[in-house]
Amino acid sequence: MREFILVTGEATLADEPFFSRLLNAAFFLSHGIRKDVILRVLIQDCGVLISFVGDKLKHLHIDEQSMAGVLRKVERTALLPPRRPVSVHYGVIVEPSARLNICGGRYYLVSRRGRWLHDVLKRCENLRFVIGEEARVRCGGSAQNVKVTVFPKPVDTTLAILNIELDRICGMPSVSSNALFPRL
Repeated sequence: MREFILVTGEATLADEPFFSRLLNAAFFLSHGIRKDVILRVLIQDCGVLISFVGDKLKHLHIDEQSMAGVLRKVERTALLPPRRPVSVHYGVIVEPSARLNICGGRYYLVSRRGRWLHDVLKRCENLRFVIGEEARVRCGGSAQNVKVTVFPKPVDTTLAILNIELDRICGMPSVSSNALFPRL
């Protein structure tokens, strides 16, 4: 299982193209949806955690227009911060950010200051990656730093490169039964 946690203070919920690119980078393959991935977006400004669970995602398509409906549901729910987890779509959960302890357990902080991922990663089970400089402040630097690119990249590009590197190191992911292209 791969868990990606994006800690952000500047992304707004209304930025649909950002979330669409993020979901594409985290979940979509050429032949289906990764079901071994959980993407959590922690928006500190709103105090909201949005979780996308790969093995439960349904009716999510690669184009921005079809994702816009799901993202509008997320935005409506997040603007009135829920007191408990609320499922707004298959595999999409909005909850208070206090429920997530990103600093607990073993995790990797994606950073340009770390060692290369392929040099650091020894096991491929239950991987947890935190992306975002805000995480360093929140956790006090207790994570192991890893890097996947030499130069700074946008978050969605970093996430796509991270998935490619993990596929090389750990093998290809499992794909959901609702593949994008049915067999003929």
